Amino acid sequence: PRSRAADVSVGIDDRECGEEFSEVAREVGARYGVCVNRTATYLNWRYRDNPTGRFEFVTARRRGRLRAYAVVSRQTDSATLEDLYGADESGILETLLAGVARRLGDERVATLDAPVHDSHPLVSTLRRCGFRPRESRPVVAYAPATGWGAGGRLNGLHWGFLFGDRDS
Repeated sequence: PRSRAADVSVGIDDRECGEEFSEVAREVGARYGVCVNRTATYLNWRYRDNPTGRFEFVTARRRGRLRAYAVVSRQTDSATLEDLYGADESGILETLLAGVARRLGDERVATLDAPVHDSHPLVSTLRRCGFRPRESRPVVAYAPATGWGAGGRLNGLHWGFLFGDRDS
């Protein structure tokens, strides 16, 4: 990443998600368009208490306050960015992604995939951080009595889907 915030600390968070995660969801949720409401209750259910997978939370904090987080799952020598969510503040997400990449590189993980819909509002951030488009996977959505707009947008909204939005 080109832009890193010196006043942001990045680290592993292995505690249960608390109210601060719900606060971030309330603060930035509209930015992500159509997506799951990432309350602490949801995040604990989806990741912390999930019996079928192991997920690692990496957080970005500015002056001790949670500003963004990433959720990563690992395979043998690859990893998947399951979720990336946070404030649109200078350098926050770039610093977070750099921290995730550094940690995975230190552990000899060769690739980090970030499967997102092409209208996801973070696509430009991911590209700035070195991610490149690859093969695609279909996403099926049902929207009765509405029309799809240009760029795969429903009613002009972005589709902020990451794996964290998929429960199928």
